Amino acid sequence: MKDIDLSHNILTKWTYDRLYAAANMSSRSGSRVRRLRTVDDVPSHSPKDSVAGHPSQAILTITQGASSATSASSSVVETPSWGRGIGLRGPFRGATERRLEPGHKWNVRVIGGYKVGEQGTNFISRMGIVIRLHCKIWQNFFSKLPEETKNGIFRDLEMWYCWDRTPQTDKEMLQHMTAMHKGWRGMLKSKHYKGKTFEEAVASVPPGVDPSDWRTMCQKWNSREKQNRAHQNMTYRRGRMISIYQLKDDFVKTHHRELDRMEVFRMGRCKDLPDGTQRWVDDESRDRFERMTQMTTPSLQSDDATPILAEDAFVAVMGRDKPGCVRCAGKAETLRTWYGRGEGSSSSGGYHIQVQQLQQQLQDQNKKIEEMCTERSRDRQELEELCAERSRDRQELENMRSQMSEMRAFMQQFAAQPSHVSRPGPELECEENDESGDNYDDDD
Repeated sequence: MKDIDLSHNILTKWTYDRLYAAANMSSRSGSRVRRLRTVDDVPSHSPKDSVAGHPSQAILTITQGASSATSASSSVVETPSWGRGIGLRGPFRGATERRLEPGHKWNVRVIGGYKVGEQGTNFISRMGIVIRLHCKIWQNFFSKLPEETKNGIFRDLEMWYCWDRTPQTDKEMLQHMTAMHKGWRGMLKSKHYKGKTFEEAVASVPPGVDPSDWRTMCQKWNSREKQNRAHQNMTYRRGRMISIYQLKDDFVKTHHRELDRMEVFRMGRCKDLPDGTQRWVDDESRDRFERMTQMTTPSLQSDDATPILAEDAFVAVMGRDKPGCVRCAGKAETLRTWYGRGEGSSSSGGYHIQVQQLQQQLQDQNKKIEEMCTERSRDRQELEELCAERSRDRQELENMRSQMSEMRAFMQQFAAQPSHVSRPGPELECEENDESGDNYDDDD
């Protein structure tokens, strides 16, 4: 292993000691000090040490350094806990780590993925500490940080850990740092900002956060929320627990067709009352939906006007969609997935309409194919019936032929037999006739 710059090591260690002291002071509640958590086993790489984590995290597997087992066991020293032992959250979520003597480092293998090894928690905890020292609380997208800041982050991590640095590895680690920093900032907002006035939020400075930075962060949150409230002139009535995809699925099951954005807009802001009337959340929503309806209703258009689709009417009334937000389409939809690559929001939903039309055509073709298959099966059944009837007729014809053959054979056999009774002569026949006539007269 390469030697460590002692001057930088001493300076950074002094900074970490100050940060730890501040965190330790904030973790005391009453006279009882929380017990520090230690790790007894020396970190070693094992495939069983992986646990499920956030998808944005990387798979971190820690193996022992270059020193031998004897020297490692003698040189391993316990350090104060930077995580659960002192009751902190966010970047400080690691367990107590054990470090090697100066000149040795832990070998870390970073694999792109979403699992973190059991011993990789120490590396994650150290990463959270480092990014808090180098970055402000409001900073996002660490991949866009200045090169000097990114080099400082990786330099501090390399003081304790060693891994194969590649551009892809650095990118994955920066993405992981961004997710960690965002989660920690969200935790601070929910605990120290939400539900309070601006003055109360500024006074509630979280432990380990600079008061001036916290004031700046509160100002950003306050101004951003004011702008969002000013622009929100139409209230959504379905609530956050009702998913648009659930509404679409229920609509398809009920009406057997796809749901367009006009209908999603109406379902989210209008309620059908039992008496047949409608109740809108505000007049602005009702006016916009009426304008969409007028644009898509053929009877309200001129004779020479081309029909307007529901998607085009929605975009014309609501305006073009902005990056990261496709109205009434769901959180998973983006401009690229909705409009297609290179289309953008200026296409007025042309790409999505084409996709819907192709899907409708595909459904129609499937229905036609099913009808043809049904008709073909019916024709096949009729053909089988005709074949069976033809077989019966053929059998009857064979029976008739056999009977005719038997009759012909019988006639031939009968004709071939000789006659046993001789025919009487003419004279005898005349006498017999006379006698029969006389007998007839005698009877009279």
